[in-house]
This record gives sequence, structure tokens and C-alpha cells, in this order.
Amino acid sequence: MLDHGFGPLGRGRVEAHTDAANERSIRLLQRLGFWREGTFHDRFLEEDGYHDIALFVRLARERLPAG
Repeated sequence: MLDHGFGPLGRGRVEAHTDAANERSIRLLQRLGFWREGTFHDRFLEEDGYHDIALFVRLARERLPAG
């Protein structure tokens, strides 16, 4: 998906949003080369209260050359 976003779609930036408490998702995003840009506090409401969202970003210029 990243190759498609950065390649044919010509995107310069891909964002991923996840629950800031979801450590497994955060580790996966970091393994995929995303870095944390910030946090949206009290962004969504569930039965147990408001939750923060972590914003992760990957930029096209950070891609490794093909091959």
C-alpha cells in the first residue's frame, strides 16, 4: 500500500491514526517506518470514556531506493 501511495498516487505523505494506548499497533507502525508526529487528546468517545489518538507519519522522501 505504501508503494502504491507513494508511487502511482504520487502522495508525499501517508498518515496512520491509532489509539494512543494500543502498543501493538504503535510497534507495527514503527516497524513499517512511521514516526510519531503527535497526539490528538480526547479525540474519540467510547463507553469507557474519551481516548487519545496517536498520529504517525511516513514521508515519500524517507523511502529506501528500489532494489
